[in-house]
Amino acid sequence: MQLTNEQVAQFERDGYLFFEELFSPEEVAALDAAIPKINADLTRGGVRREASSDTVRFFHGPHLYNDTVGRLSRHPRLAGPAAQLLDSSIYVFQSRLVMKTGLTERPFSGFPWHQDFSTWYLIDGMVEPTPVIVAIFVDEVTACNAPIQLIPQSHRYGLITDRDREPEDESYSQIVIHPQRLRELVDEGGITALLGAPGSVLFMHSNLVHASTENISPLRRAFYYVIYDNIDNVCQNTTRSQYSASLDNTPITALPDDCLIR
Repeated sequence: MQLTNEQVAQFERDGYLFFEELFSPEEVAALDAAIPKINADLTRGGVRREASSDTVRFFHGPHLYNDTVGRLSRHPRLAGPAAQLLDSSIYVFQSRLVMKTGLTERPFSGFPWHQDFSTWYLIDGMVEPTPVIVAIFVDEVTACNAPIQLIPQSHRYGLITDRDREPEDESYSQIVIHPQRLRELVDEGGITALLGAPGSVLFMHSNLVHASTENISPLRRAFYYVIYDNIDNVCQNTTRSQYSASLDNTPITALPDDCLIR
């Protein structure tokens, strides 16, 4: 998949690109079928739970042990645009499965307003905010099941250090952005909630400010994330496992376009 010059310029301007139904229903079904397999072993590294319960908040690193997610991480519709946006050979820095299961289980808390780069900078010693964050919708995302909310163009301000509070968990530190700074950003760029069908895909700059609320609906909202980075931007001092922050910057090679369903 090749981005147009206009799409590259849009990413640079707004900090994200969004494609409706980039993957087919058959491909989404394959991604959905991998979820119970990932859920089957909660003792594996990279499992992060809610602070107030045993509910799994997300799985880090499923591309390292699940064949379907491994193929997804090398899919040309994801890796191709990421390499184009970075103008570089790329490696997979991180993958995640995030399932906001809603009221079928214990409530899944939201994510406060933040930039993903802040964690990688504070904890892992990442030097440059170059990673491209790719989110793949497994479920339909509506106004009811806690969509991602973005502040367009907020990546242009670099790493924002105006904190609302200190991180509660130093092992997963992030800068939660101060409300006054947030108002200023919204006055400038507005807020966009990303709604879309299964198979839709978001490409996002690592300094774009974003958040999501608790899912109080009974509707699941499952996303896979693949985070790509250029091979020269390896973390300097991470103490986290390979599930959370890879130090292997081996360039990836894209697979054939039908790799999820072959």
